[in-house]
Amino acid sequence: VQIEIKLIFLLQFYSSVLSVSSENVTSITIPVDEIFSLTESVLDDLYITSSEAEQFNIYFHLHNEYVYLKNANYVRETAYVCYLISYYLFISLPPPHSEEIALEFIQEAINLDACEKYTKWLDIVKSGN
Repeated sequence: VQIEIKLIFLLQFYSSVLSVSSENVTSITIPVDEIFSLTESVLDDLYITSSEAEQFNIYFHLHNEYVYLKNANYVRETAYVCYLISYYLFISLPPPHSEEIALEFIQEAINLDACEKYTKWLDIVKSGN
């Protein structure tokens, strides 16, 4: 059942991300009540099944989600997306300067919600990639 839910979410998210025209791309957000369903393994699956351009677009969709949640004052959700961005940039899509950018986002996550998961991730990011 867990795998089925993950695949359904993955397909819904992936299809919404890729079917949007460039003019409407900033209007797509993940429903707030589903944000915690987007996990590291979902991001990894998205990365693996995407073209190179789509892999970069996933980051921009996550960043758009961050801006949306932050502006809507969803603190826990914003922190979680910051964590996911940090993870995605550090593990899945390590572009130039990924350590610094990942560090910035995980520090933002901790500023919003200093949970143990985020502080442990901070230690990993500080160790370098």
